Amino acid sequence: MSGPEVAPSGGRSRRVLVLGGTGLIGSRVVTRLLKAGIPVTTLSRRGYLGGDPAPSQLRVVTGDVSDAAVLGDAIRDADQVVYAVSSGTPQIPSSTPLADMERAIGPLLVVLEAMRIGSGMRLFFLSSGGAVYGNPTSLPVTEDAPTAPISPYGVWKLAAEKYIAMYGHVYGIQYCIVRAGNVYGDGQVIRHGHGAVATVLQAAETSRAVHVLGNGDDLRDYVFADDLAHVLVELVTRSNLPQVINVGTGQGTSIRQLIAIIEQVTGTTIRAGHVPPRPFDVGSIVLDSNRLSTLVEWLPTPLQVGIAGIWKRLQGKEARALGEALN
Repeated sequence: MSGPEVAPSGGRSRRVLVLGGTGLIGSRVVTRLLKAGIPVTTLSRRGYLGGDPAPSQLRVVTGDVSDAAVLGDAIRDADQVVYAVSSGTPQIPSSTPLADMERAIGPLLVVLEAMRIGSGMRLFFLSSGGAVYGNPTSLPVTEDAPTAPISPYGVWKLAAEKYIAMYGHVYGIQYCIVRAGNVYGDGQVIRHGHGAVATVLQAAETSRAVHVLGNGDDLRDYVFADDLAHVLVELVTRSNLPQVINVGTGQGTSIRQLIAIIEQVTGTTIRAGHVPPRPFDVGSIVLDSNRLSTLVEWLPTPLQVGIAGIWKRLQGKEARALGEALN
């Protein structure tokens, strides 16, 4: 497939700074960038989690993104920034909304200020295609659909997008906002209100019950984390990108269907109890990714295939742990 030309280096290194480089998505982006021969700097509170020694093209900075001095060190030789920093739980309202907003938006503003002072850098921001649109009037949802979030998480993500757009307009910062569907993958941390695939897989392992909101028929667009990382790395190598891109499969899956898939993959029966839906829960959301398909050649991993791979690796880890305990 033909696409935009690879961005020229302009005499500078093509080093990419990945913020949140040890997370579910960031770690995969780092791995793929290095495999593509692109130098990478990571900044996270956990530092480097790989084997020893670190790859020669990887520079590791340990610290907080909101620390301007630490960020200044990390960003000094980068010309592109991937913002994969976690910004809270998608749904659950908090009793400290002002503090939550500061935690969600504050680090981004530090990054934008650093990029404003720099020159010619480009930002890739991981937003949420499952939250910023709210309850759409039709499916699948295109990038031009109205944004009307109904959860705090969606409001934070949309506010972040608006700040980025403002910095782009006023200061000329280049950016690409990536609105991804419901991302899942190996190593996903299970948090209340987030990570349906990981939550149901855990239920299959532990025989715990799953709490289903409403009748379980609302649709979600599940995106494999490895697929999203592939897309991000492909976008990093291209120029003249749209400012907003959806990353979804275009296929909706209900929680009922998700449970059935995981039961089939794991050979278990999952107990499901229903609880009333909440006012901040989005109904059905499925993303239109036609814009993405004109830029990147990719074939989304079928949900059952992605889940089967995670389950296989989970069982392998358990077997290795048991063998180590017996030795």
